[in-house]
Amino acid sequence: MNSFNIRIEGTLRPGMRTHASSHTQFRAGLRVRGASALPPTRLLAFLNAERHTGSMSVETYKTSLPEKPSTEDTDLHPEQLLRIAKGFSRVFWGIPITILLFIEIPDTQFIHQIRLPTYVLGVILMYSGFSLFKRVKSASARWRSLLRFGVSMLFLQVYFAPFVYWWRNNSFSDYHLYNILMLIGCMMILLIVINRMTGELGDQVKDRVFRIESNLCVIAVILLMVLPFAAIAGYSILGTFRFGTSLHMELVHTHRGLANWIHALFLMPITFTMIVSWKAKELCLEKLKILAVFSSEKWKRMDGHTGSSY
Repeated sequence: MNSFNIRIEGTLRPGMRTHASSHTQFRAGLRVRGASALPPTRLLAFLNAERHTGSMSVETYKTSLPEKPSTEDTDLHPEQLLRIAKGFSRVFWGIPITILLFIEIPDTQFIHQIRLPTYVLGVILMYSGFSLFKRVKSASARWRSLLRFGVSMLFLQVYFAPFVYWWRNNSFSDYHLYNILMLIGCMMILLIVINRMTGELGDQVKDRVFRIESNLCVIAVILLMVLPFAAIAGYSILGTFRFGTSLHMELVHTHRGLANWIHALFLMPITFTMIVSWKAKELCLEKLKILAVFSSEKWKRMDGHTGSSY
């Protein structure tokens, strides 16, 4: 272990103690073993602590100080973590608003004769969350790629919005119904993008468990939602060519043949995506709390050892 000599000169104040001398003027030569492992500011604090406590090793002093969170835990700055937390919070609330309004309240009158599909309100809320993601400059290239793809899915959902109203007025139009199916497909792809982005966040903050959870949610969306939807839509479209019926009739016939538990499985990936979105927000807030605690408590314990200085 490295060591070096330190020579300290000064004037004793009343009530000041030193192990080297009790005279008014003092000179002391200290040989501190292992002191080269301490920065200069902490070395001075160590000498003050040693004067008050009588004896303290460098190792004991180092363990008495609060540990600084490693900068390698995340490449994201506090303000970026806050933006991501706010973004996933808006995504969390935007998902159920979009789904519920799409199913229960397809459209509403906006201005005079202009009608607006209500699910667009949820899409706008999610886009506001994605706009916060855009301001995270230190994100990975994969994050930015997923962000651009997710924004394109949101814009496509707005593009297909008029077809919801038109289809409600003419439900037997295959053209409108095909567009509705593409709208639902965009919603499913958006769920995959959101889960992928939470996984990228797990990589950024070095949380391997959260990354695995996000990957499992991606698999759940594909197995429980995308594949069954593709099978139902494909089977119905095939029926239109075989029997010459409308797509609406084939979808209704196929839907009636499904068991209720299949409908429940179909909704589970939506719940999973909301869960990981909320956990992503909480993960960012947890990182912020760690940084805040360290910044406020950084030198409190050290200041207890450095009540006075030479």
